[in-house]
Amino acid sequence: MSSEILPTKISETPETITDEVISCVECKRGYKIGNLEFNLLKKMNIPVPHSCPQCRSKSHFSRLNPIRLWKRNCAKCNKEINTAFAPERTEIVYCEKCYQLEVY
Repeated sequence: MSSEILPTKISETPETITDEVISCVECKRGYKIGNLEFNLLKKMNIPVPHSCPQCRSKSHFSRLNPIRLWKRNCAKCNKEINTAFAPERTEIVYCEKCYQLEVY
């Protein structure tokens, strides 16, 4: 079943949708709506999703802030490294080698 023909309202969606394999609107991969998922969608008055779980997950993750790396120098050997700690932060940062020497 093509996701383009899915009803826009959950109240208009028959329970037999749980027997169908739906084609994802984004990647065309087939996915199913389980009975428990359908009941939850109905309870929360949410329409049946038009994309597969993988595409929905990818969409959720794309909205997260990306990790930003900053160029800083190791506090011991002064080697330039990439770190998640911005230069204005007070944390001491080490390169991998100096960190291993410091911790072990």
